[in-house]
Amino acid sequence: MVIPGQLLTLLDPTRKVRVAILAKGINFLTNIKDLISLNFVDNIGAYTDELTFKVTNSYFRPKIGEKLELYIGFSYYGTFIVKESTKTKNDLTVKATSSNFTDKLKEKKSRAWEKIKLCDLIAKIAKEHGLKHKCDIKGYIVHLAQESESDLNLLIKLSRDYHARFNIKNDILIFIKYGIDKVPSFFVLESECESYSITHTTKPAYKSAKAIWHDTKENKTKEIVVGKGEPQLKIKDSFKNSAEAKTRAKAALKNITQGTVKGRLKIYGQEFRAGATLKLTGFLEEDGLYNIDKVTHNISSSY
Repeated sequence: MVIPGQLLTLLDPTRKVRVAILAKGINFLTNIKDLISLNFVDNIGAYTDELTFKVTNSYFRPKIGEKLELYIGFSYYGTFIVKESTKTKNDLTVKATSSNFTDKLKEKKSRAWEKIKLCDLIAKIAKEHGLKHKCDIKGYIVHLAQESESDLNLLIKLSRDYHARFNIKNDILIFIKYGIDKVPSFFVLESECESYSITHTTKPAYKSAKAIWHDTKENKTKEIVVGKGEPQLKIKDSFKNSAEAKTRAKAALKNITQGTVKGRLKIYGQEFRAGATLKLTGFLEEDGLYNIDKVTHNISSSY
């Protein structure tokens, strides 16, 4: 079973971690010794990535709205827009957020989506916001009302309806099936962890799901069941056919039963990505495959 997870990665400067923050293609951080601290939060889904770094006060402030590119090691971690900067006698602190989540994504709209393939809908929204897209979910929208709702909220809702991995990274709107062959995979041994905490929780134990819809061609109500036994989850909507209803029922059942195990790991000097999968080994009954929901990278001269 794939289960959610979270990582806290501490990148140790004693290992000579390379950090580059580019502004207009030029490295803003001219001397790594001037970096006092850096905190980068890498999220999935609707959560904005956040970058905060502190340097000596010998640096000029980057302008509000200026774009910064972050590299840790030799890996690119995205483009960020400067939102705030604070200068004191000793240092300059800059806060920036991911450029992928523009204000337009959060603007409320009212429109209707009629008889459209799900991936075509994803492509249209991506194009409207200047994004590329990646979609492999086979779905069909008979009718969907977007009433005073942002495109971001609509994407979140659709990702739940179709049990899709939704993310926006590096100007690409990603809407794909869960699976280890779809995203990067990382591996962690228990002995590598500085610390960890893994929690088991209970959720409604639905054993089956029933999708109910009205077939306009035959003018009668139809239903389809996935899974076996009670309790049973019931969903009603407009489905194109039985295949579409079955897809949605499967997604609903997975969503309601997923996430009974969550964890947090602390580890030094390794690369991880939010949205990737993580395989734990040496954790006894915790061994298995997890989804990485969030990664926090910390670099500090105090370590």
